[in-house]
Amino acid sequence: MNLLVILFSLLFSLVDSDATIANKKKNRELAVEYFNDARYEYSIGLQISNMLELQYNIRLEQEAKKFITCEDIKHGSDYRVQLLQKPFFSKYAVNPDAREIQLNKTSYLENEDFKSKVEFLHPLQYGVGCAELHIKCPYPGGTLLRATAVCLFGPKKTDHISEWEHGKPMSQRDQESASGLCVSSEPLFIRTNRH
Repeated sequence: MNLLVILFSLLFSLVDSDATIANKKKNRELAVEYFNDARYEYSIGLQISNMLELQYNIRLEQEAKKFITCEDIKHGSDYRVQLLQKPFFSKYAVNPDAREIQLNKTSYLENEDFKSKVEFLHPLQYGVGCAELHIKCPYPGGTLLRATAVCLFGPKKTDHISEWEHGKPMSQRDQESASGLCVSSEPLFIRTNRH
């Protein structure tokens, strides 16, 4: 009888770990889809011609999991940091509409809050990795909100807005993807050395 209980416990833990692995994989896919959808809408609304499609990068996730304190969370030599209120949630990435963005383009570009919270709009980033934080960290700009997750975007360390090339979306690359974004011709290699 005890052997049967142990066997069922073991089987249940294996099924449970398979479900956990499947959930992690699904969450990674959802993060990429979430950010690519937002990048697509902003590329049209702000007329950004060089916006690349993101792919999930496990090295960036591993780097994000190294953040123990809020002070650890900094841009690295080959990635930029985006704090999130919930896993994969940024108010500027929730169902953006290209028409609304285009109509309010000037107010977006003059809004300091917008500029500080849209690292996901760096057009030359093509890798993303995310992790939940074990502590709640303050958002930039002194708001009362606390971040509960972080995503790293790589491999560029430059400011996102400075890299925007204005023009017809997807006109800077030969290939486009099903997401409506440009495809990077560079291999997805990110060192993740913090500096």
